Amino acid sequence: MAAHGLLNAYVVFARGAEPSAGPFLLGLRDAGGAFREAYAATGGEAFVIRPDGYLAACLPVGDPGRLVGHLRRTFAVG
Repeated sequence: MAAHGLLNAYVVFARGAEPSAGPFLLGLRDAGGAFREAYAATGGEAFVIRPDGYLAACLPVGDPGRLVGHLRRTFAVG
C-alpha cells in the first residue's frame, strides 16, 4: 500500500535458514552468501534495493513504521 503497487517484495533467507516468507512475499535463498556479502547483511534488517542494484535503505525489521515511511516518501503521489 505504501508503494502503491510499484515494487516487488522478497524475503532473502540465509543459507540454512528455514524459508517462511508468507502468502504475500516471495522467498529467495542466499545459498552462496552473495546478498549478505554485497549488502553487509547481518540479519534482522529490511533492505530496499533499487532496480539498478543500489541500496536505497537499510532499516531494522523491528520498526516497520520506518520502512513504511520510507516507501511512502519514495512513492509519494503528488
